[in-house]
Amino acid sequence: MYGQRYQGEPCRRGHSGERYVSNDGCVDCVLQWASARRRTRGEKVRPTGSVNELHREAKARRKGYAPPPREVDCPPRPADGKCQSCKRVRPLVLDHDHFTGAFRGWTCRHCNVGIGVLGDTVADLQRALAYLLRHYAPEYEIRTDTR
Repeated sequence: MYGQRYQGEPCRRGHSGERYVSNDGCVDCVLQWASARRRTRGEKVRPTGSVNELHREAKARRKGYAPPPREVDCPPRPADGKCQSCKRVRPLVLDHDHFTGAFRGWTCRHCNVGIGVLGDTVADLQRALAYLLRHYAPEYEIRTDTR
């Protein structure tokens, strides 16, 4: 899995020996390479940061989105472990606005992906709701509970 590490032999440049499981690459060498590449492109270089954060930010830039905020800069996860959208207890992920990059809340992956697939806007969600209501069988009571 990307990002998992193990302690191995130091690389030929004499770095610590921390290596990636996926490709046996030296962690320090990869971070130095990414930093040098960003410098040559005139981008802001962070002295620290995980490769996963660099990957997420690059992906957001390619898609034309604002990068997500770092988890350390966001409010803590809810203590009860409930999704702030569906109120179910599930593993939580950081939800953010793709256009501004602002933190929105802690949601489960199902809700986060669902909101994203429906366009990340209130108008798109309302269109989906209108569709469901148009095609909802009247003999069924509309469920308002959150399980």
